[in-house]
Amino acid sequence: MTDAERTPDGRRWLLAASAAALAAVATAFFAEYAAGLEPCSLCWLQRLLIGGVLLAALAGAALWPRGRWALGLPLLALCAGGLAAAGRHLYILANPGQAGCGMSLGVMIDTLPWYEALQEIVRGGGQCTEPAVFAGLPLPLWSLLGFALLAGLGLRAVARGY
Repeated sequence: MTDAERTPDGRRWLLAASAAALAAVATAFFAEYAAGLEPCSLCWLQRLLIGGVLLAALAGAALWPRGRWALGLPLLALCAGGLAAAGRHLYILANPGQAGCGMSLGVMIDTLPWYEALQEIVRGGGQCTEPAVFAGLPLPLWSLLGFALLAGLGLRAVARGY
């Protein structure tokens, strides 16, 4: 029997989610450092959420099957947050007059209380209206699709674990 045949099905799905989340994180860092794209506050929020998904999926795979629900539900909650953040970003792109130029993420974190900074991040700023495009689609749409994929992988792992 090979290792793949011995690995529980749910663990494989979580490892696939981990690989997809790691690819998303690597792509975000490549876009920033190699392509020179400056992330906006909503981009940072989506990065934090995808990092949380990565950690939850890795922990779920490592603790499988004991952490199936304990780690599967936070993974799905992080994906839901990512879908909401990417959806908000797409809304701002479709309605650029709705968001004014706000503070940069660093200034928000340095000067505002955490709850006000979080409100400003979710509200989005003027820099959120200028998306980068990859393969003809704006990056927030790719992010939305990625979170949907990760949510599907997480659901598959949790709901049909063995």
